Amino acid sequence: MTTRPAYPGYFTQTYRIGDHLYSTGGSEAQKPPNRSTVCKQPYQWASEHNDEIKDTLVHRGLVQTDCDAARVAVANANAGTQGAFDLGTKLIGQKLSLTDDLAGQLRGRVGAVDGELAALLASMGDTQAAIDGKNKSLDAVGAYLDLRAGRYASERLCDPVQGDLERMRATLNESVRLLESALSAQQSEQKRLETRKELLLADIADKEAAMAIDAEAKGFSSANRPRTAPSVQAAASMTVPRGMNLMHAPYDPVMWRQNTNTLCSEAQKACHTAARLRAVTAKLIGDRAAAEREVYQNLVADRERSMRAIQEVLAATEGQISSIEAEMGAMGAQHGDLQSSYAAKQDAFGVAIDRLAWRATRPTRELVQDPAQRALGNEVAGLQAATRTLEDSAHRLTMAHDGLSKRLGTLQETIGLKSHFLQVEEAGAPYMAEMAKLCATADSKFAPFGAPTIRPITSIPSNRLSLSRNYATR
Repeated sequence: MTTRPAYPGYFTQTYRIGDHLYSTGGSEAQKPPNRSTVCKQPYQWASEHNDEIKDTLVHRGLVQTDCDAARVAVANANAGTQGAFDLGTKLIGQKLSLTDDLAGQLRGRVGAVDGELAALLASMGDTQAAIDGKNKSLDAVGAYLDLRAGRYASERLCDPVQGDLERMRATLNESVRLLESALSAQQSEQKRLETRKELLLADIADKEAAMAIDAEAKGFSSANRPRTAPSVQAAASMTVPRGMNLMHAPYDPVMWRQNTNTLCSEAQKACHTAARLRAVTAKLIGDRAAAEREVYQNLVADRERSMRAIQEVLAATEGQISSIEAEMGAMGAQHGDLQSSYAAKQDAFGVAIDRLAWRATRPTRELVQDPAQRALGNEVAGLQAATRTLEDSAHRLTMAHDGLSKRLGTLQETIGLKSHFLQVEEAGAPYMAEMAKLCATADSKFAPFGAPTIRPITSIPSNRLSLSRNYATR
């Protein structure tokens, strides 16, 4: 068998010397079969040897080139692997730092939310205390009105006190309505703040869990692989385990940061809204207290005037009763004088009649209309006229005495009515004291409740829309 070098693209062929068969490929196919039956020539042997040496040198060059390429590939692979490992470690550290910064931002926002929650709870306590105070004063106003309803019919006046009590009740009812609306809005804001706080805490927990995982991953190395066993497969067969989405995370860094920033922004907005609500509620409490104090001051002034008027009526009535009693005493004395004078006129009339009757016994010739007769007749007529006058005076005195007696009874009844009215007003002192407790701290001048001085929640004034609806539709 003789081995000849292969031409490029053809396999090496062998044949027997003297073989008459043609070759199936290569350059031998173009040659006629070698019919020599003798052994090879020296030049043939040397040529074959030289060809083998050349082929060996070519293969050695190719092998040397492959070895050099392999050494470069190893160096590059080692450098790339180490660089990638160092870069991954560095970026994990940067991610840890960034995550820690975001977690610190979240913790700061949680602290702000906690502070606003505490302030809001304190404001809710003040609002509830204000509502409770209004309810006590409402009960006092109702009790006072019921007490005044028990006056006698003649004393049931539509006086300023009655109007002030009605206005006080309407003012307190409006205050309770507005404060309950504010309390409802505060409760809604409390729920909103608590929800924001839970979202912040959940994000903090996720950030802490992620930092713990990244810190553990940062410490991984070829000698420290606690999560996976060392690979024994060839490099070409290295594949990601099925079911592990290691190369494609669902969120990009922008979305990740934006999520945390959005949570912080929403929490900050909730804090600002709660702060504005606290300011509106504090202003509302002050304004309503000032309005109630103004109505209460009018009530106090009108009640004092009413009591002074009742006392003046009592004093005037008592003076009239004293005057009537004195006058009735004088009338009694005058009536006695009339009775005495009447009795005296009766005696004088008897004397005059007796004189006339006795003088009528004179002889007929002596029955003369003399001056004595005329004087006695005039005396009788005068006595009759004086008697009628005395009787008329006595009758008039009797009628006047009866009239004064009736007036005296009326005035005494008036004393009873006005005294009862005064007792009713005095019995209202405890209810006035209860209202005074409510208005004791309202020293500021009343200003109608309106939009807060801070940026309003909506463009609609607060005095035209209840707080609960205002905050429910912001």
